[in-house]
Amino acid sequence: MRMKLEFVLIGVLLLVFTAACNSNENTGQLEFIDKLNALRREFAKNNNIVNMHELSFDQNLMNKSKTMDSTGRFVEYRYTFIGSFSNGVNELMNSSTSFEQKSEQEKVEAIDNATTIEDLSFEHLTPGHTKIGCTKSTMGKILCLLAPDGNLSSWFKAAGDAGSLCMSGYKNVNGLCSITPKTSISIPQNHRTPPVPTTAKTELDRQIAKYKNEEQDGDEYDEDFPTTIIASSAILVSPVMTVVFVVLVSI
Repeated sequence: MRMKLEFVLIGVLLLVFTAACNSNENTGQLEFIDKLNALRREFAKNNNIVNMHELSFDQNLMNKSKTMDSTGRFVEYRYTFIGSFSNGVNELMNSSTSFEQKSEQEKVEAIDNATTIEDLSFEHLTPGHTKIGCTKSTMGKILCLLAPDGNLSSWFKAAGDAGSLCMSGYKNVNGLCSITPKTSISIPQNHRTPPVPTTAKTELDRQIAKYKNEEQDGDEYDEDFPTTIIASSAILVSPVMTVVFVVLVSI
């Protein structure tokens, strides 16, 4: 029995640990995206990019990155790699140094040559991308998909004031085409099953009616008879504790 109890406790701890890891990873991804947007803004201002857009987390792209599905690659989306969320922007800055040092003509040639292959020196800087989703790949690195400018057409715009050519739904915020109005972005956690509606109200009404009908001692109906459900904090048991209790009872 003691061994079974130990297995139960280990299982619970593993569930808690996994949930904590997922939460930290999700937070890290959102912080990485914020830093990447700052990098994109700086690049746009330094290079007179008129249509550099803000990136927002996209659940569908993250799901696609998990399956390594190549459908739509270089048409609907492109990709890049980083080693970690915490140092990802620094890695991308280092990889783009060679691209930024090119002449304008050399940049155009590099972009032309990358329409059907990846070029990690500038994928994260493509102006027309508005969505990003990342996940750890089987290669040990983090794979990030960016969309929707799969063919890099957004690079070919005349130079001008940074953020002066934004798509509908975006406005220039200090050189970066940013979403308007600003909305709170979060990465969905594991969904819980919605609670099943109960018939407590109906049952309570039935009990009240029964109480009235069966009153045989001549007393008046007790107006103080409870007609509402009082939730006691003593019966609020967490799902994890419920699982542990059920398992222990079966031991």
